[in-house]
Amino acid sequence: MKIRRLIWSSLLVIVAASVCSAEAESSASRALITSDAEVFAGLFSQYGEELSAEELQRYYLDPGSDGIRIFTPYRIIDADNLAKEVSENRSLYEKAIVLCLPVVRSLAEESERIMQEVANRIGEQDSAPAYVVFGGNNSGGTASAEGLVIGIETVCNLIDNEEEFAQSFTYLIAHEMVHVYQSRFVSIEGQPSLLELALIEGVADFIAEKILGRVDSTALARTQYGLDNEARLWQEFKLVMAASETGDWMYRQPTSDGKPADMAYWIGKRIAEAYYHHAEDKSQAIRELVELSDAQHILSKSRYGESF
Repeated sequence: MKIRRLIWSSLLVIVAASVCSAEAESSASRALITSDAEVFAGLFSQYGEELSAEELQRYYLDPGSDGIRIFTPYRIIDADNLAKEVSENRSLYEKAIVLCLPVVRSLAEESERIMQEVANRIGEQDSAPAYVVFGGNNSGGTASAEGLVIGIETVCNLIDNEEEFAQSFTYLIAHEMVHVYQSRFVSIEGQPSLLELALIEGVADFIAEKILGRVDSTALARTQYGLDNEARLWQEFKLVMAASETGDWMYRQPTSDGKPADMAYWIGKRIAEAYYHHAEDKSQAIRELVELSDAQHILSKSRYGESF
């Protein structure tokens, strides 16, 4: 058994190295990089409950792509932490391998089309890369200037079927890729204001929805609540939008009075929609929304709230 495992592990290293090299050479044309997830799935299948930190370090983390390098601090943390999470949450990782990873494979072409469309809308020639990895069961992903990294075990956790995951994954790709470009262009001195944070998230939702032609399932509640209460929400939001405190507008659970979580996302999206609507040059408007050089200027030019 040990000899077979050594042979298998050696093959994994060779395959991982060759796949990562090939994908690195063609990252512009093949921007969704899944080699890390495939290697992890192979290790999980081969070693079972005996998968150790040493094997994860040698065959998964050490030869990993840039996605592993980006995702290791604060998320994977190290091989010991990853081995612990895998051991304590085997069913979660197995679900991601069995249910969600095959969907990612089937969505490779569609995902890359979406990623390129995001780049095109923003005025960039080539798409930034996106990496699908298995992490430490603590993050669905991170968007940095270097690219997007998705922790598939976390994204898959609350999904019940393949169709639901496909819808969630493609929206995640579209939304988070906008954040990648924002990471490259947006420069905010000091603590960002609530308005700036609302626009960062709202612009990502706005562009994702324009590309996909649909609202994400997680945003349905705040969309309906926002449309039903827009004037009141705006009057409340504008009183606090210059402050850096987010209150119950972002990153909080729904409130006891029925207000959904993250309503600042929706306000930001509405401002972005209004700015785009009033702009003569639509392409330039999207670029300006992503760059967000002056949030107050965006708000003023959008004319959002003038009729409330």
